Amino acid sequence: MNNLPFEQRILSEGVILRKFSSKTPESALVWHRDRQDRVVEVVHGKGWMIQKDSSIPVLLTVGSTFEIQAEEWHRIIKGNGDLIVKIVESKKKKADGMRSIRKGADSNPKVTRMDFLPDDVLDPL
Repeated sequence: MNNLPFEQRILSEGVILRKFSSKTPESALVWHRDRQDRVVEVVHGKGWMIQKDSSIPVLLTVGSTFEIQAEEWHRIIKGNGDLIVKIVESKKKKADGMRSIRKGADSNPKVTRMDFLPDDVLDPL
C-alpha cells in the first residue's frame, strides 16, 4: 500500500512527474528532507505553496521553478485543485554520514543500519 501523499510517474532517469491530489489531507503534507538535490517545476496548480526551513511559505505558480537542496527541510502547503510538478533529481545522493564497518557490507542485503557506525567513530580507527 502506498502511504505517500502523491502519485508519480517516472519520465526518464532522474525525472519524475508528481501529482498531489486535491483530496490529499493536509495532515499528509509533512515536513521532510530528500537525499538528493532537486529542481522542481510547477506544471499545474493554484494556491499551493512550498515552505522551506526558517522561511515563510512561497506561492507556487505554473511555470515557476525552485531548488531544494539535499537534506533541506521543506513541506508543501495545500491549495485548490491538484498540484502537478516535474522533478529533476541530481544523480548524486547525499551520504547519510555513515560508512559500513566491513568492506562489502553495502551490497549485502542482510546488512542493516546496526552494522554501520558514524564517520566520527570510524575516522580515528
